[in-house]
Formats: sequence, C-alpha cells, structure tokens
Amino acid sequence: MIFDLIQYAKQSRTINKRIPIAQFSKLDSLVVVSEDELAVDICFYLSDHGYPAVKGQVSGQVKLICQRCMQVMPQLVDVSIGLLLLTQEQEMPDIETNLEPYIYDSSMISLMDLVSDDIILSLPQVARHPEDICSVNLITPFVGQATNDNDLGKSEEPHPAILERAPRPFDVLKVMLKEK
Repeated sequence: MIFDLIQYAKQSRTINKRIPIAQFSKLDSLVVVSEDELAVDICFYLSDHGYPAVKGQVSGQVKLICQRCMQVMPQLVDVSIGLLLLTQEQEMPDIETNLEPYIYDSSMISLMDLVSDDIILSLPQVARHPEDICSVNLITPFVGQATNDNDLGKSEEPHPAILERAPRPFDVLKVMLKEK
C-alpha cells in the first residue's frame, strides 16, 4: 500500500488493517515467513507546529528461529509508533516531543516501509525460547560462571564428566612442544 504522507496528515487519515508478514520485505531475513499477519492501526495528523506526524500501534505475532535449539518460536510484537515526518532539508524542530524523527525522500511511501524499522527494533537481537521450554539441554556452567543472580561470586567445580568432554584449545601446543 503506497500513499502520500503529506495528504494523509492534512486529512487526518487513519489506517487500520491486517497485513501479511510476507509483505514486510525488511523482515524477510529475520522471521520465518508464515501466514501470520500484523495488525497495523495508525493515524496521520499535523503536529501543533504544522509538521506531519504519525502515531499508532502494530501488534501480532511473528515466528523466529531460536538460536539455541534452531526450532521455530513465536514472538509477540506490540510496537507503539510515534514519528515526526521530516524531509532531508528540514532539521529536527527544537520542540518538546515524544516523536522520533522520520526522514523521507518522497512523500509517496509504503506503509510497510514506514513501520518496518520499529518492528525490527522490537525484536530480540538473539531469539531464544525460555530455558524451561527450549529443547536443548543446557550444560552446567564452568568454574566462576553464574547461572543466576544468587550464584554470583560462587565458584563451584563443574561435574567431572563436563570437564572430560570440554575442548582444551591449548592441547595442540603440548603436541607441538613435544615434537621439538
């Protein structure tokens, strides 16, 4: 959906629709493409100082790949959007506002481009299931590592079986020294 930002702001237009995730091209590499949709509810208006602005909400669910077990996991999306629309020639006005500046080249813009950046920022940098749900067994931490805030400062020896399978990166040096 492509529209004119300025016209929509002058007319105080509202967009309330469900958009398939597959239409958000910026999300292609981040989410598992599915039949899911995001609900977009935004309104355009002119700010008190005459600048076009956008406020609204994007909500729904996307599917990400858990980086621990590499399985699909659901991630809720609930993003508040507040943008002050500026051209490249305009400077951010010196006014108190809770709106983020959004620089645009052309007043004709895609709705998905307008909200995609905020959706991306709301997603976790590293997607992971909660530990109690994830299908990967977590290994006991090594000496000095804490599993939670109560363990900070404690340094218990790990189980001997963990030490036996733990890689020893400097073993190669021992072999090299023996060869000399």
